[in-house]
Amino acid sequence: MLHVKSNMACKLLSIPLKRPHKKLLTFVGAGAFLCILISFLKADMSKVYTTNSYISDCLILRTKSDIPLPSECRIPRPSQKQSNVPISDKFVRPNSGSAGKPPERKVKKSKSRPNRTMFPSKDDEEKKTKTGAVTKDANDTNMTRFQFTINEENLCKTSNNTSVVLLVGVFSGRNEAPIRKFIRTNWGKVVNQNQKVKIVFILGEAKQKSLLDETTIEIRNESKKYHDIVEANFADTYRNLTYKSLALFQWIGSYCSNAKYVLKIDGDMKIDLQRLLGVLEKGNFPDKYQCGYLIPAHAPMRDKNSKWYVPKSIFPGNYSLYCSGPAYIVSKRIAEKISHYPIPKIPFPVDDAFMTGVLRVELHEGVEKRIISFYHHHNPTDTVVKEGNFKKYIMKIDVRG
Repeated sequence: MLHVKSNMACKLLSIPLKRPHKKLLTFVGAGAFLCILISFLKADMSKVYTTNSYISDCLILRTKSDIPLPSECRIPRPSQKQSNVPISDKFVRPNSGSAGKPPERKVKKSKSRPNRTMFPSKDDEEKKTKTGAVTKDANDTNMTRFQFTINEENLCKTSNNTSVVLLVGVFSGRNEAPIRKFIRTNWGKVVNQNQKVKIVFILGEAKQKSLLDETTIEIRNESKKYHDIVEANFADTYRNLTYKSLALFQWIGSYCSNAKYVLKIDGDMKIDLQRLLGVLEKGNFPDKYQCGYLIPAHAPMRDKNSKWYVPKSIFPGNYSLYCSGPAYIVSKRIAEKISHYPIPKIPFPVDDAFMTGVLRVELHEGVEKRIISFYHHHNPTDTVVKEGNFKKYIMKIDVRG
């Protein structure tokens, strides 16, 4: 036991009390504790520490900066080699028979993991839980160019070498076969009589790829029948619409670079192609992005619960003036510039703000509303496409000039 040099504090116990009280025991206990504490502080630190007092004595020594710590009280510092060990490896418990030496961990060499999209859909998360992986998309392979799992290389070739004036790129969902059928038999049937106009439906892959998927089989059969579908290797989700736009223009640059103009249009819109073709052939308008509806410059949505949420890590600034997504027209010159734009590792969450705003400014191109126009609401006269449980309103685009 430690030698006590002074027992001055212990005399506190001899203070006389005028009358007995219930707090006597408490007072006596406090005095005893104070006696022990001062005894430790006054102890001879040169004595050998016993096993029972080791922990307490080391704690007391750490409070005194003028007393050197014995070796058994010092905390060993990790060597330089140990500091390079990953954090997860520092917490590995040694085996019982290893005499305190941590076991060697066998690190498996794995292939480089792809960069996942920052904004997976709820369906993707559910499938990831069930299958352990989400569907492969463009940035899973860190590609700079899309691959087309369904392609129509000869779609823009004409029998009499007629130049293609207008290519219509229709954004279509994988389950929107009734919409594609409506377009082929309604406003898109002009392609059957006029080779100056071509229509292509751009799709992405299924979220969870399977060759036995019923929708996949139907799309393959539909493609073989009509030869107007192009499918690129990204998951067909709302958050990947930017990928769909870039894939469309990449395909145009590779297989339809002879088209003088490109109309990007959503599947739930309709337009008089014959009238639009006449306006484009006149060419009485500047070579700019031609919008159907202009959205003024504004700040991105920062609410994480919003459908159009854009974190500052992706885009810290404000949007410039841009075209509303349902439809816009660009010339061959602008389409070629877009076709060379590399695939971003993370798709921009708001397609129209990126393609006709952020990217447009980066390409130093102008924008205006002159040829086409539409409104952001449905009218009672809108066409309705119905087939089984499928129902979709079709909005009309007006052509000026």
